[in-house]
Amino acid sequence: MMFVRRSGISKLERLIRLCAYTVLSFSMLISCASKPTLVNVVELTPTLNYRLQAVPSALVNKGIQSLFTIEHEKSDKKILIQVEMTANNILVSGMTLEGFSLFTIDWNEQTNSVVIDNFISIDPLRILAELQLSLWPVRTVNQGLSSAVMTSSAMLGIADIERKIIQDSVVLYSIKQVNKITTLNNKQQDYSLKIEELDRWTLSTKHAEKPSQEQQ
Repeated sequence: MMFVRRSGISKLERLIRLCAYTVLSFSMLISCASKPTLVNVVELTPTLNYRLQAVPSALVNKGIQSLFTIEHEKSDKKILIQVEMTANNILVSGMTLEGFSLFTIDWNEQTNSVVIDNFISIDPLRILAELQLSLWPVRTVNQGLSSAVMTSSAMLGIADIERKIIQDSVVLYSIKQVNKITTLNNKQQDYSLKIEELDRWTLSTKHAEKPSQEQQ
C-alpha cells in the first residue's frame, strides 16, 4: 500500500510555526525595550530641558523609598518609587501600591546610557529628572539648566525649603519641602507631584577584610 504525502503543510504545522513566530517576535520586542539608549537630556516643558546630573556625594551609596502622588486634571496616580544611587549609577524602580512593577530605569552617568522597561504612559525619565530637581543641590541642578535658573530660599539666609525654576522672569516650577514631604508644581503644564519619603538607607558595599593579628 502506498501513502501519498499531501502537498503543503498541515494546520498543526502552521499553528506551531505561528506560535514560534509569536514567541520570537515578543522576545525581540522585550530585548529592544531593554536596549541601552544614549540619553542625558529630558524635556520638562516645551521651552525647558534638563540635563541629568551625577549623583551628589551626600547621596552616593544611598537608597530611598518614596510615595509619588501625581495630580493632573482632577485625577491622581500613586506610585511607589525606590531609588538606589552609586557614584556613577542611578537605579529607579516604579511599582503599584500592591508591588507590581510599572517601570525601571538604569542610568549610567559615565556613558549617559539608560535602560528602560516601561509599562505605563508616564515618562520614567521625567520622574528621574524631577527627583533630581527636588533632591540634588541647587548649584548642581543649575548646571543642568541651560535656559533657566533655579533659586532657593537658602539664598535669603533661611533653610532650603522652597525652590523655583525661573525662565524669562516666569516661574515654571515651584518646589516646597516640609519635613519629609516635597511638593513640586509644574506651573506651565498644570500638574503637581508630591514626594513623600518613606525610608532611606545606606547601600551595602563590599570592603576588603582586614587581616587578623595572627596573619600580620
